[in-house]
Amino acid sequence: MIFDVMGDATLISSKGKVKALKRSKHILSAVREGDTIKLNGTGKVVIVSIKDKIGYVITHDAEIIIVGDTVKAVKGDLQVKEGFSVPQGGAKGPIGAIVLRNSIRKSCIEIVSPFNTSVITYTPTLKWKNSCKGLRSVSVKVLEDRTVVFDTATKGTSVQVAAGTLKPGITYRWLVDGGASVGIVGGTFTTVEQNVIDLVRTAKGSLSGKPELPELLSYLFMLLENDLNEMADIELAGLERKFPDNEYIKEIREQH
Repeated sequence: MIFDVMGDATLISSKGKVKALKRSKHILSAVREGDTIKLNGTGKVVIVSIKDKIGYVITHDAEIIIVGDTVKAVKGDLQVKEGFSVPQGGAKGPIGAIVLRNSIRKSCIEIVSPFNTSVITYTPTLKWKNSCKGLRSVSVKVLEDRTVVFDTATKGTSVQVAAGTLKPGITYRWLVDGGASVGIVGGTFTTVEQNVIDLVRTAKGSLSGKPELPELLSYLFMLLENDLNEMADIELAGLERKFPDNEYIKEIREQH
């Protein structure tokens, strides 16, 4: 899978078809057995193996060929970088779990966050919108299975779950109850283990400054791999703004 293209790069398919690679168009497109990529002059091409999560980088007057699940140098230098995160499912249908809020039934109370996502905090802030006329106070509950572990009433549109309430690795339901005339709306979220929190924080910290595109894509797929869908949605929106014409990024959004 192509993770980055800069400069004058050409792909020659195993069937002999030739096409110029463009960053705006070909990011996240697949490469296949026997495909050759040539980089003329200065630039960069990054190919990441879906199977091994290894990145292969050429930067100057180089040529590579896809052999099985790996990349071989035909001409020039080939750098190998490990530790990439990749789509679950390969180059087609790569994203598994961004769930948008348009699936919530219509109500004058609308869940904002978290909604069908994992979270990297044990004290998440629950947020909703309240457009109900005359409704000043709502009841908010968090349930583990059928057990209520958090229960409060508020006149606001957000509340933070108290420390010590939630445990790692549990899926919780949370409900906003507007009373008999309004009804109940809710969402779910899952708390992750501490090692995932540490992983995400380390990865996010490595993106400081001006991160390169392969690192941004890897971070996006790492979030999705851990079902951190709301965080991934933010990263995906950034890629959409940067590459509005990229068909593969559009495909990700269209699936969800």
